[in-house]
Amino acid sequence: MGLSKSAALALAGLIFACTACGSVATQATSTTATTVATQIVLNPDGVVIVGVPSLPSNFNPSTVDGSNQVTAMVVATVWPQTFLLNNFNAPQCPENVSSVCEGLLAGVDPAELVSNSPQTIVYHLASKASWSDGVPITAADFIYNWKMQLLSGPSLSAADPINGYEDIASITGSNKGKTVTVVFYQPYADWQALFTNLIPAHIAKDFAGWNSDFAQFTAANFVSGGPFKIVQVIPGRQITLERNPHYWGPPARVAGIVFKVERTRTAMLRALATGRVDMGAVVPGPKVDNTVITSTSLIESTQPGPILYQLDFNLADSTLLDLNLRQAIAEAIDRHQIVSDTVGMITPFNNVAANHIFPYGYQGSQPNDSTYEPVNLAQAATQLAQAGYTIGTDGIARSVLGQPIVLSLVGPSGNDIVANIEAYIQAQLLQIGIQVTIDNVPSSELLANRLPQGNYQLAIAPYLMSQFLSTNVQLYTSPVGPVVIPVDTTNGAVVAAPTIGTSVLTPSGTEPAAVNAGVVTRDVFGYEDPKVAQLFNDASQELNAGAVTTYNQIDTAIWAELPALPLFQMPVSFVSNMRVLNLANSQGWLGPMWNAQNWAIQSSPPPTTTTTLPG
Repeated sequence: MGLSKSAALALAGLIFACTACGSVATQATSTTATTVATQIVLNPDGVVIVGVPSLPSNFNPSTVDGSNQVTAMVVATVWPQTFLLNNFNAPQCPENVSSVCEGLLAGVDPAELVSNSPQTIVYHLASKASWSDGVPITAADFIYNWKMQLLSGPSLSAADPINGYEDIASITGSNKGKTVTVVFYQPYADWQALFTNLIPAHIAKDFAGWNSDFAQFTAANFVSGGPFKIVQVIPGRQITLERNPHYWGPPARVAGIVFKVERTRTAMLRALATGRVDMGAVVPGPKVDNTVITSTSLIESTQPGPILYQLDFNLADSTLLDLNLRQAIAEAIDRHQIVSDTVGMITPFNNVAANHIFPYGYQGSQPNDSTYEPVNLAQAATQLAQAGYTIGTDGIARSVLGQPIVLSLVGPSGNDIVANIEAYIQAQLLQIGIQVTIDNVPSSELLANRLPQGNYQLAIAPYLMSQFLSTNVQLYTSPVGPVVIPVDTTNGAVVAAPTIGTSVLTPSGTEPAAVNAGVVTRDVFGYEDPKVAQLFNDASQELNAGAVTTYNQIDTAIWAELPALPLFQMPVSFVSNMRVLNLANSQGWLGPMWNAQNWAIQSSPPPTTTTTLPG
C-alpha cells in the first residue's frame, strides 16, 4: 500500500508539529529546580562535558562493535542525519524549526518526500552539503550505505531497520548527486529510520572499510558531515569534539563537546556534583535526588528509558513448551508487586509494561495484558492441572511420573534490581508449587551465548524499545542463526533483489552484537508464528495510523502465546548543569544528543532554588 498525498500531509503534520524542540523537557520527578529570571549571557567558546560509562570500540553504529548507545551519542553530530528522534520521540530533521526539513535535507516539506505506486522517496540534499575534506555529500553516500547495511544489518540490534533496507529496489542520483531517489519493492512505513549516521563512501569504499576504517581514530578517516568533528580520542578516558569549521549548515552554538568516562553510578554523581561533567544519565534513586538537592547548579528529570525487561520463556524447552504451564506461571506472577518493590522504590515511574511492541507513551499503544493483569492463583492451579501436574500434600507440583517442577531462572549477574526480581519470582511461583533455582551469569554470556543457544528455561533479559515499531520483527519472528542476504556470490557485490544469498553472520547460537548493544538482538524464544510474521509485514507497509491497530493485534497474539512476560522499562534519571541551555533528553539511544548543535552555555548561570514536589 502506498502513501497517498493526504496521508503524507497528515503524517508530516503529526511528526513535525514540534513547537518546543530544543527546550528543556518537562518530566515528573521527585525533585526539580527553578531559577530567578535574569538576563542570559551566552559563551560561544564554551565546551559541554558529557559523562558516559565507556567509549566506542568502533565509531560506525552500523557495525557489530559499534552498535550501542554511546557510539550513537558520539556520532550523532558528526555523521549526517536525514531524520532523528527528538525529545517527544518523533522523527524530525536535524535543525528542524517548522514543517520544512533543514539540515541535510534542503528546505523540503516532508510531505513532499514520498509518493506511491511504487513507494518512492526523493531526498533533496542541501546544495552546499559536504564532508569536512571538501568532498560533496551525494547519492553515492546513500547507495554505499544501503549496500553495506544489507551486508551488516542482519547481525545488528533490533533497532537497525534492516527490513527497510531490504525493501529498497533501487537508489539513483541526479542533479550532480544532490537529488537522491529511493524506490521500494513494497511500502516501508518506517522509512524515516533509514540513512541515519550516513558514513562517507569515499573513505570507507568497501565492506572491509565499513567495519575497520572507524575502529581507531585517524584524522584522515574521520571526516565530518555534521556540526561537530572528532579531534581527539584518549582510549578509556575521553573523546573530544570541536565545532566543524567546514560545516555547510548553521554553526553549532558551543565550541565543543567532550565525552568523559565515568564508569560507575557513584563516579558519575561525584563528577556531576563537582562540575567535572555537565550531564549524565544514571539509574534513579535517593543518591541521585540527594546529589541534586544539595547542589546549587544541577537539575534532574526522570523518565522510562529505552530498555524493556522481560521474563523470557524458552519454548524449545520440553517443559516450557506446554502453553498451559506458561499460562500458569503468568497467572501466578504479581508484576505490580515486583515493579513497585524494585524499580518503584527508586522512582515514581513504576509502570508495569503491558505491551511487547510499543515503548512507554507511544500514541495508540494499548494494554493487552488484561488476562494476566491481576494475580489469579486459582486459575494458575487450573492451568497446571491441564498441563498434567498435581499439587502434593507438601505443596509441590509434580508430573504424572511424580517429578517435581524445578525451573532454572537465569539473568545478568551483578544487577541488584534483577536479583530482587528473581527473588520475587521464586517466591511467587512457589505459591503454586513450582520451584525455581537461580543461575546468573555475566551479561555478555547471557546475551551472546545462553539466550541465542537456547541454554535456559526462564530468563530475565533486556530489550531495546524503538519508536520504529517494524524493527521489532526480528525479536518475535526471526529464527536464531544466520540470515541470508542479497550477495552475488560471483564477485561479492550486493544485488538489488534479495534472490541470491550467502550468510555473513556468525554461526547459529552466538550473538556478538547483543553484547555491544547490551540487549537481546534476535528471537531467542524458539517462537515462530506465521500469523505474527504476516502481521508484521502488513504493519510495516501501512503508511498511516492504521499500523497502530495492526501492531496491537501482533501484541495480542504474542500475549496469547506467551514467549515472554513484559515487566517494566528501566527508568533513567538525566542530571544536567544549569549552565547548559536547550537540553532535552530523549527516550531513545541518542539521549540528549538529538539537538546538540542547539545547546548553549550561560556564562554566569544563577544558582538554583530547590523545591520538593509530589512524586
